[in-house]
Formats: sequence, structure tokens, C-alpha cells
Amino acid sequence: DYTDLSSYYHLLVNPAGTQTDRERNGLRGSNMGWNGKWVASVRRLKDRWVVELRIPFSDLGIEDIASVNLLGISVCRARKAGKAENTAWQIGGSFNWPDGQVVLTSFERFIEKDLLPLWQREKAAIFARLEDNDVMSGGYRKALEEVVKHTDREIALGQKRPTGQSIRTMAKSIKKAQNTGPFQLVGNIDKADFNEPSGICWHSQRKTLFVVGDEGDVCEIQTDGTLIKQKRIRLADFEGITHDPSTGLLYSAVEGKESIIEIDAETFEVRREFSIPRSFDGKTLMQAAGNGIEAITFVPDPDHPEGGTFYVANQALGFTNEHDISAVFHIELPLRSNIGNPKILAYFTPAVIDLSGLYYDQTSDHIFVISDETNTVMEYSRQHVLVRTYPFLGRNQEGITADNAGFIYIAQDSGGIIKLKWLRAE
Repeated sequence: DYTDLSSYYHLLVNPAGTQTDRERNGLRGSNMGWNGKWVASVRRLKDRWVVELRIPFSDLGIEDIASVNLLGISVCRARKAGKAENTAWQIGGSFNWPDGQVVLTSFERFIEKDLLPLWQREKAAIFARLEDNDVMSGGYRKALEEVVKHTDREIALGQKRPTGQSIRTMAKSIKKAQNTGPFQLVGNIDKADFNEPSGICWHSQRKTLFVVGDEGDVCEIQTDGTLIKQKRIRLADFEGITHDPSTGLLYSAVEGKESIIEIDAETFEVRREFSIPRSFDGKTLMQAAGNGIEAITFVPDPDHPEGGTFYVANQALGFTNEHDISAVFHIELPLRSNIGNPKILAYFTPAVIDLSGLYYDQTSDHIFVISDETNTVMEYSRQHVLVRTYPFLGRNQEGITADNAGFIYIAQDSGGIIKLKWLRAE
């Protein structure tokens, strides 16, 4: 469906004729269990190889081909032997962005029957957001209004000159409108070139940022990215970091061990380590040898005997394993009492995979959950009710935090710490 390029079928074949596939369904992410009935025929020649595919329309969910005006397609090649090379048949092509075109009727019919109705729906959704005073700031309102004007302009131009290029431009404008969240990019502040950032938190006492990495590194930086100090604590996969505002102590999740370590913010010495239970009410929900804990945040509560509780996210990459679920777990640790074991209090299951970051926002008393796979941030109440979902900037997002000056910071596992202005209502 060319009007929804975030949902598609991904078919792969190699020179040996080995096939694999997956279904990508928007916010729900990848379904690796999908198996199409497509067939590949491969011929290996002296200087190249040739593949021919036969793909039934039924594999693509098309029952009546006469109802389809335009298909999106991307044809890409990845060469691994010798000199590595990625190529695509369309300019700017991507393995995960099928914006090439197969015209089945005409550009005019596609615009009339597909693009225009889609834009009307999206415009109505934007107008609804303009009425949402809980998140609407002046900057966000202006950004949305500009997006509407720009897309209206591109749609009008495309109707006058319906070409393949104008179709792409119109579709990309609508996609940009769909992806307009209350965030304004400031830039990458990673002056330290930190290795594989996988978690980040703003420290309310020190007014600085702490970042952890996949190899057991931790660093403290200023909010402009200037390095203060850095240390490798141990060779381990640290995924997420948070802090207790009342004590100033840091807490990082260790993937694989499924534990939480307590770190002194000044010396980076590990004080204690807590093992997270894998079961709740007698049922295993975080399976050993799974993808494991990927995110952590602390919710302070002066009335709680332990000073507060934690939320951690399990990074399941599918929905089929009931013993390794894509979920956010509410956890209590014996921080103050030093009595008893960590325990799961409750959990909730966002309908997406690859949960990669958590942040508790004291201003709204809400929990923000990010998904790397779907590039979204979901806002939940403390009662675990979804309040709203936003498209999210960045790539390979594995950490999220916010400071007291209205800025959000994203730790990207592929490198970089992205700073954004949060355009929310005061």
C-alpha cells in the first residue's frame, strides 16, 4: 500500500536460493512468523547471479487487484563477499522503505482514490491535535500549522502535474505530517564520541547527564555534551540508567544477567546489585537467554518504604512467546530496608516490540516508553493506560531523559546523543 510505507512485506533471497521473509505492520513492528507462498528461481553465472521472483497477490493481502492503483516496491542488493556494497534500483532506495512505484492504473486515479482521502484523514487528525491543550505549546502549534500548509501546497502541485516524482513528493509530505511530534531537533551533542550509548538520565542534583554503553562504560557529561568523567565499570551489557533524586545514586540495568546495579555518581563504584525475578504469579515472563532487560527508570515516592519503585522493559522482538513478552514491569527493590528480594508488582504490555527506553516524567506523573523498531514514543499514565503516541526522532533509540529546562535527550545505540526541545504546554 503506497499510502502506508511503514507496513510492507520484506522478501529476501541469496545466490544459493535460500529464502526468508517477514511482515512489517506499522507500530506493531516485524512479524518474523509470517511465511509467504512466493517462489524464487536463481541462476548463478560466471560474473553475476540472476533471480526471478513470483509473488502471488494474495501474499500481499490483495484480494481484488482492480481495486489497487499503485504499489510501493523497493529492490535492493547487499553484497557481503569481497568489497561490501549496498545498491538499490531507485534513487535513495532503502531495504525498509518501499517508495519505488508500480503503476497499475494511472497517477491521476491514485491521487484521487488513495492520496487525497489519506491526506483528508491525516489533516483531520492534525486538527484534533491542535485542540489537545494538554500537549499544545505555541511552538508545536506553529509546527503543525506549517506542515498542513506545506502538504496542501504539495498536493495541489501534484494534482496539476501527476508524475512519479510528484507522487513521491506528495507521499513524503503526508508522511512528514504523520510524523510531526512535539519535538524540535537541536542536534547531536556527543562530544566524547561515547561507545554505543544504550541509556541516559539527567541527574537532578548534579544537573548533568549520565550515559551508559553496551560494553559496560559509564560517563558523566554536561548538557552541551562536554565530558566530565568516564569509566568502564565491567565488561557487561548496560542497558539504561536512572537515578534516585533523594540519594543521588545511579541505577543501571544489566542485560543478560537481568540485574540492576547501584552506582555512586561521584566515584562510579558499584555499591550493590539486585537480581530481577523472571516470573510473576508463577509464570515466566522474561525468559533466560532472551533479549532481556533493555530500559529502566525510577519513580520516586517519599511515602514508599523503599523511597520509590522502578520500571524496566523487556526487549522481546515478537508476540508469539508467552514466556518472553514485550512488556514494562513495575519492580520494587529493597533500597532502604535491605530486607527481602526484588519483586515484580505489576506489568503492562504496549502493543509494539523492541521496547528500548523508559523515562518517568515527574511533571505529568507519566511514563514514556520508546520503541526502537517503530520509532515511536508512547506516553502512559501511572495506571498503565496509554495517553498518547508520538513519532520519535533519531535512530536506534535506546535511552530517553529530560532536564528541567525543557530539553529531551536520546541515546542512540548506533552512536550519538540527540538533544531536542520539548514543545509541550507549560
